[in-house]
Amino acid sequence: MYLPLAITLTVISLILTVILIIFSYKKQDNKELSYFPYDLIIRIVAALSFIAAIILYYFAFKWLEFIMKVIRVDKEWQKALVYYIRYEFIKEAIKNHPDRKDFFTVAWEFESDSNTDRYILVLDDNNNPVSTVRFLIDKNNYGLIERVRTLPTAERKGYGKEAMLEGERWLHDLGVKRVFVEAIPPALVFYQKLGYELSKDENVLRNHDTLLLMEKDV
Repeated sequence: MYLPLAITLTVISLILTVILIIFSYKKQDNKELSYFPYDLIIRIVAALSFIAAIILYYFAFKWLEFIMKVIRVDKEWQKALVYYIRYEFIKEAIKNHPDRKDFFTVAWEFESDSNTDRYILVLDDNNNPVSTVRFLIDKNNYGLIERVRTLPTAERKGYGKEAMLEGERWLHDLGVKRVFVEAIPPALVFYQKLGYELSKDENVLRNHDTLLLMEKDV
């Protein structure tokens, strides 16, 4: 609802800006066209449409956060949807990284799951599964958030963020004070925006050369 309108207004503001630039060039080439009566109007409309687009973007994401459903998984059908998201992630990973298809396998994605793991499931406004995280509590009472997965078609819409935040809240409710996550380099900024910092905790550090251990107090 809001998001398409925000995109439309942004496109309109860009078109108006281009028109304004064209008129500016005309004014330089032809002194008789130095002042258009609607020049100021174009400037005002372009500025207002751009501001409106920013405001609508803000409310679009707030609206999205309001209507999405974030679930602490405790039913089998919910867990099935979690597995569906993770399976789709594997399919996309294999498609995008054919050179690593021996690494991105269904077995790799699921074989480390255990009965003590907990899951967060995020549904969109149509009750479609879009994002999930898995977490556990280790022997040091540290929370470990893993398998952060969002469907490719649902990325950059705040679903992964909400899954992470709900996982942190659940861990806090369980008495955990510090949470760790292993991040691939491209996801570093995502976790930093959530308040995570690089960690060198030897009690948690694992032998993954391509992953970055990050931590956050909750």
